[in-house]
Amino acid sequence: MVIIIDGLSAIGKSSVAKKLADTLHYIYLILVLFIE
Repeated sequence: MVIIIDGLSAIGKSSVAKKLADTLHYIYLILVLFIE
């Protein structure tokens, strides 16, 4: 999941793409915390 997000951020190379990637990563971390 993290690898995919990093890939999107690298391909986008824009503030919008990076913000989206950061948001998805943040949501992913929250889901992991809830699952555990």
